[in-house]
Amino acid sequence: MSSLRLICTPLGQSARSEFYKELKAMEQGRGVIVLPNRLLQEEAVRNGVECIGIDSLASKILNKNGYVSFNQINRRSQELIVEDLLATLVEQGALPYFAALSDKEGFIKAMTSLVGQLSRSGANQEEINAIFNTWGRDGQAGEKDKEVNLLYQFYRSYLQTKNWFDLEGKYRLAIKVLQKDKVQIPWQKIYFCDFYSFDGLQKEFITALGKRVALTVGLCYEKEAVDERAKLFAAARDTYNDLLLHGFVEETKPKVDANAFPCAKMQLDLGRDCQRVAATEAVQLYSFSSREKEVRWVLTQVKDLLRQGVSSKDILVSVRDLNMYNGIHATADEYGIPLSLPKTGKLSVQPVTELALLLLQAKADTHDGAEAYFKLLTCELGKLLFAADGEQADALRQEYFFKTRSNAQEKVHELMEDDLLARCDQFIENLPWSAVLSVYGQQLQDFVEQLQLEKHLGALYKEGRLPLTAVAGAIKAKQSLLDCIKALVEDYRRCGKEDLSVTLSQWQELLRDAVAQAELTLQHGRQDGVTVAEVTSVAGLQFAYVFLLGVREGEFPKANNENWIYSDRERKELKEQGPLTLDLPSTAQSYAEDAYFFGATVAAARKQLVLTFFKDDEAGASPYIALVQRLFADGEIENNPAKEDASPAEASKNSKLGDVAWLEQSCGHATLAAAMADKDRLQNEKLSGILEDDALQQDVRKFVGSGFNATGLEVYAQCPFRYLGEKVWKQSAFQAAEDVMDPRDEGTLLHNVLATFIGRHLQEKLTKYPLATLQDELSQDFAAASAALEEKGVQNLAIWQVEGPRLLQLLQRWLAFEYEDQGEWQGYTPMAVEWDFSSKNGKPLPLKLTDGSRVTLNGRIDRVDSDGQHVFVTDYKRSASAAPDKSAMEQHLDLQLPVYMLAAAQMAKPQLPVGGTYFVLKDSARKSSFVLSDVNNPGIPCKEEKDWDACKLAWEKMLRDYIEGIYQGKFAVEPQKCDAYCALKDICRYNVLPKVKEEGDGANE
Repeated sequence: MSSLRLICTPLGQSARSEFYKELKAMEQGRGVIVLPNRLLQEEAVRNGVECIGIDSLASKILNKNGYVSFNQINRRSQELIVEDLLATLVEQGALPYFAALSDKEGFIKAMTSLVGQLSRSGANQEEINAIFNTWGRDGQAGEKDKEVNLLYQFYRSYLQTKNWFDLEGKYRLAIKVLQKDKVQIPWQKIYFCDFYSFDGLQKEFITALGKRVALTVGLCYEKEAVDERAKLFAAARDTYNDLLLHGFVEETKPKVDANAFPCAKMQLDLGRDCQRVAATEAVQLYSFSSREKEVRWVLTQVKDLLRQGVSSKDILVSVRDLNMYNGIHATADEYGIPLSLPKTGKLSVQPVTELALLLLQAKADTHDGAEAYFKLLTCELGKLLFAADGEQADALRQEYFFKTRSNAQEKVHELMEDDLLARCDQFIENLPWSAVLSVYGQQLQDFVEQLQLEKHLGALYKEGRLPLTAVAGAIKAKQSLLDCIKALVEDYRRCGKEDLSVTLSQWQELLRDAVAQAELTLQHGRQDGVTVAEVTSVAGLQFAYVFLLGVREGEFPKANNENWIYSDRERKELKEQGPLTLDLPSTAQSYAEDAYFFGATVAAARKQLVLTFFKDDEAGASPYIALVQRLFADGEIENNPAKEDASPAEASKNSKLGDVAWLEQSCGHATLAAAMADKDRLQNEKLSGILEDDALQQDVRKFVGSGFNATGLEVYAQCPFRYLGEKVWKQSAFQAAEDVMDPRDEGTLLHNVLATFIGRHLQEKLTKYPLATLQDELSQDFAAASAALEEKGVQNLAIWQVEGPRLLQLLQRWLAFEYEDQGEWQGYTPMAVEWDFSSKNGKPLPLKLTDGSRVTLNGRIDRVDSDGQHVFVTDYKRSASAAPDKSAMEQHLDLQLPVYMLAAAQMAKPQLPVGGTYFVLKDSARKSSFVLSDVNNPGIPCKEEKDWDACKLAWEKMLRDYIEGIYQGKFAVEPQKCDAYCALKDICRYNVLPKVKEEGDGANE
């Protein structure tokens, strides 16, 4: 059998399941499957096989061969480099053709895009130079070719000089590594599946990889297809031919039987010139008068299928572009349909972003500045945060014409006073007209933090004035805005522009552009939800029911040529001239890709395929509709079909809410019965988690035992009912999905490295050594810890390798902080790491209950520093979200620092605890600290001295109360903090039940 296999499958089929079987038959770690998107990768994980993306595969190979910390740049950094190079070449008089365009933002983006397309064409730097030099065009066209080539050569040389790598450069480096005599590759067999094509650079990478390991590629392609059927595979044709040219041996899988399933005809005959058959229920076509009606009708059919018992996993709702159908999630929420699709939003339209941009606009002491100032008070977030009367301010604006912002400020303050508005005034006053980017960024970050959104919006939630989802969304948007500002400043710093001075107007434009490109996840998708995906992610999947919306002319297919510098005619010339050629994306290729996506999506249906679109004066049915109609003798399109009411909001329009029969039919008997059970629970304490039976209480006490830890007690503090579920019923919480590595594995690695490194330097200052020496030492510790985890068979090993450079950089940032901090921290040095106080170690922390019985607290302190008389504890957290803020300790929700300080007091006698902190590794900063007295560190100030004995008594009472509450069966559904991934949420139903709020009551989020 050849080591290079090409498995060709017909439309609607995939070789993936066959690859899974081969991988499972191998010894673990010998093989991996490379898949193009999240949906397929999640399926592979469910099937228990190792999977990876193609970009991550290149990173993994580089990591394995010593390239752990190569500097990869992002798209914004690329644009900054291109902008600088253009300016330099124009100044030298080298770009007469492009000179007038060189400083235009749209041109810079287009040129950066073209540079990327040239890099991914498969031709290397020298070949691209030769192609442009031999094209031989005269006049203006020749001058354009010369300047594009000149810029490209400068760009690639500049990256080489800096030792920087864009995505294309990373592939080139991986290819170079694969061509060496000695190269390490983690697997012996690699499978690629369900890619419709590879660009030139990826083909070169795969070819180089095929000389080292056994490769198998699964490609949906029918080489015998002709006419319209052939167009469905045109996007894959070049990849098919090139793989055969490079030695891949083809195997063809048979087509399905015509009677295999109701929608088999779509797979077998779509695009063929064949005899028409009578239409069936298996394929349905509908048109609507609006996009909203289209969405509502489709989701009503989906809800009806779910009511009939169809699994959500058997249903696909697909569109060409989700941005055109951003109302799907809202309508699904209204109908009560769970979706796998995360709820996302553009950062640019979030209320906190609007407020930040208005602040910058209000700097101008003009009429426009006055308008921006009034909008601060009346914008969505302003109405919630300011005590000032927004309506009164708006009336002022309409009554007077303000020539200046300062006049508007005076008038506003005559009528109302507001502390937050005063801070806005101070921000505007301090805002410089020009500054370096980092100054602008830090000033805005500080202001956003000072808004204290968590506190203010949390209070509004408690008062019932704001839903929890709105609070969570606003807080996520705030963090996303802060991250966006940091990333913007960092990109300029990385490109050597940290000292670049920009005007306020330029800062506003840069910020607007950055937030316009950022998207945030407001709510994670449901694991049990209906699959909603763009057609680009459907190839290779199969569903019983497929609903394809938006099959409308101008939308699907849709031309998507992102670069206008070279026309399609010029791109064709570049591809066809020889002997060297350049294969650049074209409009024709864009149409071919859409044809492939359409064919793959309709062929994914097994029982039923429903195609919909809306028509108006501008557009009607896509030509793809006619392609489907050609298969049937009577393939009619039904216009504006009727639908049942699918939500209380729709039912209220038709006066159905009082109809119990309709409610039972719409919601189902089980739902109505559950609603009655909820009603009973609200009226009966015994049904809300309070165990009054003595025997039950004794069983609980026996089950949970007498050993506790801070983490478990924090669960009880935050939600007693969740403690019952997780610790007694053993219902574990869902883990939030992340697009990187398992956070627990990452945390283990970071803690292991820090323990090893700090443990080597106990009772001494790091500042006695050169920083460079310590950096090398830390890198060696990181490599050793990574290797140790790999030997233990850590899951997601491929992702470990990709994430390695990021984690090492995170640790090096920690070291830079630690080095400076130790220089400033007088008298203290590390005393211990991973300090174990547990029954296993024979040193648990004892606690006496009011009945005289004894319990113990167990744990491990990440780090303890000492000056010989006092100890200071540090707990490392991977991210800021895992570190409690100061208010959590005041509310008795943060138990780690109190328990750790009590344990340190016992183990470090006669030394006494002086404080503790949470250190966030991702931020290289202390997030929150508790200090009893001065610790001689300016970074850990003591604002108010506290008595140790008083704290000790208070904390022991707090812990005693929680443990006795557990023993007494007090597991009421009264959460102080709700976790979106709690496994008990469908049992306690706290977030969907009505709550009687009194002043001071309510859950904190």
